[in-house]
Amino acid sequence: MNNKDPKTQSILILLTSLIVTTIVLVIINFVWLLKDSKIPIPIPETTRTLTPSIKWEDYEANEYNLTFKYPEDWQGELIEKDAFNNPWRFKLYLTNKEEPIMRIFVEELNASFSLEEYWDNNINPRFKNGTKEYTLEAKNTTSIDLKIDGRKQTHPAYMLRYRYENNGEMIEVMRLITVYKQRGYNLLFNGNTDEYKQYQSLGEQVIQSFELTSP
Repeated sequence: MNNKDPKTQSILILLTSLIVTTIVLVIINFVWLLKDSKIPIPIPETTRTLTPSIKWEDYEANEYNLTFKYPEDWQGELIEKDAFNNPWRFKLYLTNKEEPIMRIFVEELNASFSLEEYWDNNINPRFKNGTKEYTLEAKNTTSIDLKIDGRKQTHPAYMLRYRYENNGEMIEVMRLITVYKQRGYNLLFNGNTDEYKQYQSLGEQVIQSFELTSP
């Protein structure tokens, strides 16, 4: 039986401990670097799915670097930005409905805001000081697709869910907000309780199809 002397065993134990400690430190450092890294995180194509049985229209606004899809039987209305500082808007209507089921609009900002700053300075004050009494039910961090030089990555966004009363009727709202290059992007799906439940899945898919591009 070939037994190693105690000195050799001690050296082997020490070397093994050093190797394990080094590996653990390397892994920890890698995780922290990845967490704080600005390197784009690819999005699998399968994460953005649309109901295949529905025909979808593609919409692209080159001036605002955005694209999205919406059901073919929804009616679209484009409202350009005007001299009175009203933002660019695109409204989507159900057939024979006077109020839009969805609104997409882009705000021009006077500074480069982070998403949290956009919420604090532009969105949240409207909830607190608006003419309607809003009940904010959820504010969750999510992401959208951002394509730079043809490469897709994630870009931070908030998903809001809130409600308010309008002429005695409760209106449910699902709203995506994000900010990019001194512009605030907003997508709102809304309706009374029945409409909201009936078309919620389609509204979610329109929001999920939203994408920003940067040449």
